[in-house]
Amino acid sequence: MEDRVNNITDAFSKVEYVKVTRPFVLDGEIVKGAIEINAEPTFLTFELEIYPPYPFQYHDVETIRFINKDLIIYDHVNGDGSICVHTLHSPHLATKVELDLNSLRQWIVKYFINKIKDSHYEHIVVSPSGTGKNQALWFTEVNYKFKRGEFGQFHFSILNTGLIKEQAVQTFILQEFKIKGQKLECLWNDSYKKLDRFAGIFLFIGDAPVENRRFAVQSWHDLEPFVDQSFLKYLYEFEVNLKKNTSKGVELKLIIGYNIDNDEIHWQCINFSADSFPNYVEKTGPKTYQGGFLDQSIDWMHSKNCSPKYFFGRGALSKRLTESKILVVGIGAIGSMLCNTLVRGGCLKLFINDHDVKEPDNVCRSEYQFSNGMVSKVYELRNQLSLISPFVEIMGNEELTDIIKRFRSDANWQATLEEALNQVDYIFDCTTDNDLAYIFSQLNIKSEVINISITNHAKELVCVFKHDQYKWLMEIFKELKNDTVDLYNPTGCWSPTFKASYNDIAVLVQFAVKQINLNLDKDQPLRNFYLSTSDDSGFEIKLNQF
Repeated sequence: MEDRVNNITDAFSKVEYVKVTRPFVLDGEIVKGAIEINAEPTFLTFELEIYPPYPFQYHDVETIRFINKDLIIYDHVNGDGSICVHTLHSPHLATKVELDLNSLRQWIVKYFINKIKDSHYEHIVVSPSGTGKNQALWFTEVNYKFKRGEFGQFHFSILNTGLIKEQAVQTFILQEFKIKGQKLECLWNDSYKKLDRFAGIFLFIGDAPVENRRFAVQSWHDLEPFVDQSFLKYLYEFEVNLKKNTSKGVELKLIIGYNIDNDEIHWQCINFSADSFPNYVEKTGPKTYQGGFLDQSIDWMHSKNCSPKYFFGRGALSKRLTESKILVVGIGAIGSMLCNTLVRGGCLKLFINDHDVKEPDNVCRSEYQFSNGMVSKVYELRNQLSLISPFVEIMGNEELTDIIKRFRSDANWQATLEEALNQVDYIFDCTTDNDLAYIFSQLNIKSEVINISITNHAKELVCVFKHDQYKWLMEIFKELKNDTVDLYNPTGCWSPTFKASYNDIAVLVQFAVKQINLNLDKDQPLRNFYLSTSDDSGFEIKLNQF
């Protein structure tokens, strides 16, 4: 370790604009010291802490800390005064030191000397502690413009209890606000709206409750300038009523809302005990009273805006899909993967159909779980997709294809069927049922019908669109010469199926969805295609369009 201290000292000493003002020493496993940075006309000093993983990052965080608590009012400075710098990677200590110092010097010039303010909004720095350290509140936007000083009750639910580093962690979701007789609901789907609800208090204060521009206040007393007497009176009355009707030890939640970028509202949550309200009331005259907050620490929680624009913000499919109503017929291997991709890609209205039951040997190459036992595919996939996205609305039906085939010759029923199918924008037929493909091609519907099927051993995936769909499908499969001999036909089964693994199928389904999405995103016509695979010299996929 002595060599490490010497190497660090040597690396800093070689940088011309740096002066070591306190020699580096080993304090436990951490190397500590102090330096002065020359960023003319400014000279700034920093305490240094260098951790054992350096020059490597640890949990995506730099393992060197430059600390000056006098700089806390500037952008990209943490609550402990450490400067938030991110630099390029280097496995060599001396090179990494130089990169980090250059990054620090650039920070000094940009934020300290030129006093530039970032246009990109960054959330205030909240340091959860106490019970709030292991709790989180997730919320969405609601269709309401809150007014400064507005307060009342909100409802929330327990989403789940999990573990982080072997400690129990609870996640809550905000369900609704109650304002002047209105119920302002968050955007969750019905599966989440059905969860048991609990009451809390909300307060909209307009401005973020901060000190030093970016750090959430840590004391209830410091929160006092952000509230008025009407809220403190409400809080007192809430406490009085609660003590009449609630047993001791109940944990309460107060959410505080404030404006952030582009008129968006963020909600930050606080825990406190029903046995220890943070407010007080004092008499100021014969019939007058005044409330205030005690000088007690605030137990902040983690909070996150999960509105769709953030939930799907890292990547979504074309709006021509996500804003459409989609019917998926046949939710076996191909159909279940397709549904999973559509939901993760931001699609919000999905109808699924399959008459089949999930069997144990379906699990290995589809989106089903062994633990759910023997259930209908519609029932299980509907639940699975709701677990993925809290916003998707899913309707399930097990009889649609049966009805289509049974009444296809009934003119009255056909008109009813066509009317129903025209309620959706896209129909994905993943049944590999040629009879159904024929019937779809005969119907007079405006919906875009997309047939996706796969050959044995997943050698090819065929994707055919609405115009002359059945004809094209038959022609392509005739050309491909699909192997119908070497099928999977287990003992006791008289219904053989194609051979292919989850990976074999998924790579083609994802390629096909990518191709369809690309055409829609670029407003290009949807053209029939098939994907052919080859493994002669490494795995290859070829797109063949018509």
